[in-house]
Amino acid sequence: MKLRLPYNLWLQLSLGPDGMPALFYQKYWDVVKGDVVSPTRVTEYRPISLFNVLYKIISKIMANLLKKALPHVISKFHSAFIPGRMILDNVLAVFETVHYLKRWGKVRRRKLMLKLDMAKAYD
Repeated sequence: MKLRLPYNLWLQLSLGPDGMPALFYQKYWDVVKGDVVSPTRVTEYRPISLFNVLYKIISKIMANLLKKALPHVISKFHSAFIPGRMILDNVLAVFETVHYLKRWGKVRRRKLMLKLDMAKAYD
């Protein structure tokens, strides 16, 4: 799989402990990409408070890779946190189901509706 540097980063952004701006990584990406993508020592990982351009580059690469993989993993029935889908679609579906059951119940007395817990929906 070919990894590409996200070239829409600001070029003089966030000098970090390594002192390198995004322009350096953009210009010498073919030389440094092995070290950036595959760190070999614990000291090459940084605490969250020290994230800089390097972190932003890796995050962007990972986000781009995930964008390609997620449509194959997430169900078409998942209705939140995906562009073009809204969690309120679930509320509308419940409203329509209740309305249907109320009308259908006038003809027949038996009704059944199942409510699933959405307690962690916004976590």
